Amino acid sequence: MWPTRAWYSAGWSHELKQKPMRRQVLGEQLVLFRDATGTAHAVGAVCPHRGMDLGCGRVVNGNLQCPWHGWEYDGAGKCVRIPAQLDTVPIPTRARLPMFHLREQQGFLWVWMDQDVEPAQPPRRYDFFDLADAHREHWEVACTTGGWMNTIENTMNTAHLAFVHTKSMGVKLNPLVGGFTIEFDDDGTGFRAWEPPPTRPGEYNSQKDFITSGPTRWLAPILGIKPVANRRSAFHIGGFSYVMISYVDGSREWILAAITPCSETHTWFFFETVRTRGRHLIASWFQRRFMRLLLQEDVDIVAKTLANGPAGLSNPVSVQSDARMLAVRRLYARALRAEGKPVPWATGAVPATESEVMSAAAISVASAAG
Repeated sequence: MWPTRAWYSAGWSHELKQKPMRRQVLGEQLVLFRDATGTAHAVGAVCPHRGMDLGCGRVVNGNLQCPWHGWEYDGAGKCVRIPAQLDTVPIPTRARLPMFHLREQQGFLWVWMDQDVEPAQPPRRYDFFDLADAHREHWEVACTTGGWMNTIENTMNTAHLAFVHTKSMGVKLNPLVGGFTIEFDDDGTGFRAWEPPPTRPGEYNSQKDFITSGPTRWLAPILGIKPVANRRSAFHIGGFSYVMISYVDGSREWILAAITPCSETHTWFFFETVRTRGRHLIASWFQRRFMRLLLQEDVDIVAKTLANGPAGLSNPVSVQSDARMLAVRRLYARALRAEGKPVPWATGAVPATESEVMSAAAISVASAAG
């Protein structure tokens, strides 16, 4: 059910060293490896000889070697050597692996999952990764129990903060959520969202200052956290999303997640922060502790969802605070249709137009599927 004409994160660059690494992405078993020049490649993980897992193999002379009978494959997936036969004997034409385009960029290993359609452009670049004065913190890759859509929607909807993140943010966070202004990209691959001035008492400060709520507010001076000036978020096809927080002193912070389908019931979660405030050791220690707890709370709640297939609940009831989640579904409905694939959620679950996504009145009554 997933669009394949998109770049998905398959790993961090630093994960892939001398040994091959197997990853299941969009239900496909892949093996990632580096050739003799250090260039990363992604190919199918099943050896066509007798079905061995090539992720258990090793790299020999820049080629991926099967651990069972020693067959070797190059970065294009072509078998280039069979040790059990003379080099003069032709290698069967079927002795090759599916090859997936892989691009190593800004610390990520991006994989293009459509074997039939060439990528029209490289993965999107994000300027905040290249800031000279920024500090990056990443967490271990998590393969979570939970469908991809539920994981995405949990990340995008701040209405859950007051109820899920009681350990990390405390128990006094106001659950009110203000309205969002949503701006879609011209090419239909993403959107940006921001919150206008408050319309209800307490809603703006409760959501805008969520990172300084609970126990964090007492440590804010040590951590270099000032009052929040504004907060924006973005999402792009392939499962990449981030929240950008600007503080009144000009410092900024990005909380980002690359969320990639593993299977219908499991999801890869690549979690990272980039910040220009509090770049000393104490701030880094607390950042790791706080975000690790935050991530665990998210993982635990998604695992409890009963409608935990790849598309989540097929016909959810939505309200204004769900605007960004509905925008995600609209983007994916468009991407699936462009590939000739059915949309797995019911008609009426997603607003028909971009203006309806941004309209609180239209969200619950829209009649088209995206």
